[in-house]
Amino acid sequence: MYGFRICLALGLVMAVGSACSLEPASVRTRTDPAFGDIPKNSFAAEQQLKDKKTYEEDTEYRLKNLDSKIEELKGQGKELNREARKELEELSTELQKKRDQAAIRFQELRAAGAATWKRLKEGVDQAIDEAEEFYEWTKSKLQDSNSR
Repeated sequence: MYGFRICLALGLVMAVGSACSLEPASVRTRTDPAFGDIPKNSFAAEQQLKDKKTYEEDTEYRLKNLDSKIEELKGQGKELNREARKELEELSTELQKKRDQAAIRFQELRAAGAATWKRLKEGVDQAIDEAEEFYEWTKSKLQDSNSR
């Protein structure tokens, strides 16, 4: 009878022990809307949030820098003849559209959880790179037309 009680007690201890996690709360996995549907331990999730926040700050800076460049181009239009000014306005409008497309992609990224933001990051970077390259092309075209 004594052996039966020991087996019963060990069985209860094992059943209760397996139902309760012995891991500290900081190590347990969880599903959180901010991290998407992928369970993450809190350290990894915290690091992902830091990475996302840093990326968002860098991208905001790049978009503001594009805004400054667009304004700079528009300001240079005052010094040009009518034909060159018209061309510059068209190019500035196209550059603004590219910048706006990049901003829309960036807003989608900001709304995304950690499970998807890294996939969207490539599209945002590509859109901003395209706008920056278009700015450089426009600027060189403007310099060429000024030297004529």
